[in-house]
Amino acid sequence: WSQNWWNTTFMSEIKEMAHTVMVMSPWNDSLPYTRTWCIFEAYCARVGKCKFEVALNAKDREQFVKDMEDNPNIESMLGDICVEKSEA
Repeated sequence: WSQNWWNTTFMSEIKEMAHTVMVMSPWNDSLPYTRTWCIFEAYCARVGKCKFEVALNAKDREQFVKDMEDNPNIESMLGDICVEKSEA
């Protein structure tokens, strides 16, 4: 598929679903943010103003809460995401 297809058809389908859930484990070094596809899907959800949720297992949720108590600035925690290093 062409880049135009991804930027129009795919993006509009994500918008139409109106809800995206990303499974994160471990929450602060999860596979989705190393994959180009997942990063693009999260981007489409953002552009489409979709509801975006993160799913965590009990252990990761506990660690997330602890990390947020220690450093409530989520932007600094997610700042290590590097699209240039992501894989297809």
